[in-house]
Amino acid sequence: MCMMVAEELGIPYDSVRAIIADTSSLGHNDVTDGSRVTFSAGIGVINSARNAIKVLCARAAAIWGIPTDAVVWENGAAKPAGPNAGKFEPLSLKEIAAQFSSTGGPIAGHFEYNADGAGVSFGTHICDVEVDPETGAVKIVRYTVVQDAGKAVHPSYVEGQMQGGAVQGIGWALNEEYVYGADGRLQNPGFLDYRIPVASDVPMIDAVIVETPEPRPSVWCARRRRDADRAAARGCRQRHCCGDWDTAEPRADVAAARASSHPRADEAEKAGLVGKSAKAKTM
Repeated sequence: MCMMVAEELGIPYDSVRAIIADTSSLGHNDVTDGSRVTFSAGIGVINSARNAIKVLCARAAAIWGIPTDAVVWENGAAKPAGPNAGKFEPLSLKEIAAQFSSTGGPIAGHFEYNADGAGVSFGTHICDVEVDPETGAVKIVRYTVVQDAGKAVHPSYVEGQMQGGAVQGIGWALNEEYVYGADGRLQNPGFLDYRIPVASDVPMIDAVIVETPEPRPSVWCARRRRDADRAAARGCRQRHCCGDWDTAEPRADVAAARASSHPRADEAEKAGLVGKSAKAKTM
C-alpha cells in the first residue's frame, strides 16, 4: 500500500507510513481472502492519494492566489499549469503541509468504494517427478509455475504466493491425509503426526509472472453497466462502480526497482517462456 501511495504522490517510499487500524473502527466489509486486500485496498489508497493531490493543488492555488485549475501536480510538487498561471516555484507536499493552518486546516484524501468485479486469472504448473516403481515413492525434481498476475504490484511477494500455493498443492497430492481409526477417531490430529511438506521435500519453485492488465473499460465494468441498465428498465435501483485504473507507465525509479527484482527476465523472454509484457525470475 505504501508503494502505491508513494508512486501516486511522487514522493519517496520512506516518506509514507501505514497505520494498521482495528477492523472494529470501520464499517462492514467483505472477508479477507486470496489477493483481495491488494485489489480492494489498493484501489482505495490510489484514489485517496489522487483525492489528496486535488486538495494539495487547491492549497497551492490559495498560497499563490490563482485558480485551482491553474495548478498541476508533477513529481511530488504543485506547479503552475502553464505560463499564463504565473511564475511560481514548485511547492512540495511538505511545503504545502507546513502552511496548512493558514490555508484551510489538515490535508487529507478520502475514497469510499465497494470493490468487486475482479477479473479472472490463469495459471499453469509444470512438474517433473521421479517415481520408484517398487515403493511408489515420489520425488519432485523440478517445479515451475506460470501465473497470470494481472499486475504484480510487489513481484517478490507475488512469487512467494505462487511458491506457497505450489507447495500446498504438493502436500495435498503426496503427503497430507486424514487417517481415521476403526472407532472413527482422527489418528493424526497434530503436526507431529500430520505430514506436511518440508523444505527437503521440494526443490526451489521456479515462478514466472505474466502481467496482462485488464484493458479499460473492462468487460466486467461493461457487464455491470448492462446489468444496471436492465435493472433500471425494470424500475429497480442497482448501483454499479467502475475502478479508475492507471494505464500509464510507472515512474522510472519504480520500473527499475521492479526490473532489478527479476534479473533473468531477459533470458526468459529470449527463451520464449514469457512475452514482452511479462517478467520472469528463475530461482
